[in-house]
Amino acid sequence: MRVHLVPLGQVPAETLDETARGLREHAPVDAVVESARTPPDGARSSRKDAWQATSLLEWLDTLPMAGGGKVMGVTEAEIVARKGNNPTWGILGMGSLDGRCSVISTYRMRRRWENGGAPEALVRERLWKISLHELGHTLGLDHCPTPGCLMEDAGGTVKTVDRETSLCERCAQRFAESLRANAR
Repeated sequence: MRVHLVPLGQVPAETLDETARGLREHAPVDAVVESARTPPDGARSSRKDAWQATSLLEWLDTLPMAGGGKVMGVTEAEIVARKGNNPTWGILGMGSLDGRCSVISTYRMRRRWENGGAPEALVRERLWKISLHELGHTLGLDHCPTPGCLMEDAGGTVKTVDRETSLCERCAQRFAESLRANAR
């Protein structure tokens, strides 16, 4: 199955390459970097310099991609979603459940509160984990209650992602079955 990585605005080539490499190493997918796109102004959040994740997903879903497959937006900007009464809750990524599109952001992966920012090795690890998690959502996987599973809900902190190591047995089976079904 092909995963089209669409840079949203200026995204370093290293970030895109690491995301593609991480997806290829941890799932049998063909990750392809597409040309950069600028999201529509309507996808901007009321929070300064942030994008509304659900609006990005809707917009990404309109983009034609040769060869079909899934579409994953990648951005350095902050992305937000509604959580409870907070319309601008900062998130690492979002995927359309059993849909075509997802979006990930390095903004929270590079958290400045981590003594000046997260080291690049940690950011690279977070990239593949979060991209696999969001791809899992597009394959129909919801959040998993198993601690340490890559499909576990981050619970509002990137530290959850840091302790995750792989898909649990149940999620790995569902992920593989869905990949096979989507490859047809």
